[in-house]
Amino acid sequence: MYNRMYGLGYGMNAAGPFFGFPWFVWALGALLVAGVVVAIVLSVKANRAAKSGAVREHTADGTASALAALKERLARGELAETEYDRLKAKIEG
Repeated sequence: MYNRMYGLGYGMNAAGPFFGFPWFVWALGALLVAGVVVAIVLSVKANRAAKSGAVREHTADGTASALAALKERLARGELAETEYDRLKAKIEG
């Protein structure tokens, strides 16, 4: 009765079908929420990868990551210095 009295039509409230906002505003809002969720997921993944040590320096030929791995093996005591120098020269040369 109230809606009919004020000419709003059947099944509509005073604000309209999208609570007074056009459909594209709702679509932009949904995209914004989806973007925030994606940003949070990507930042959590990057943070976990950085903490696990999975992120390393990369070059086109992989030299930097190979040298980093070689330095880690030397630091852990898996390689002697002479072996380290030989492998480093092989990687760089």
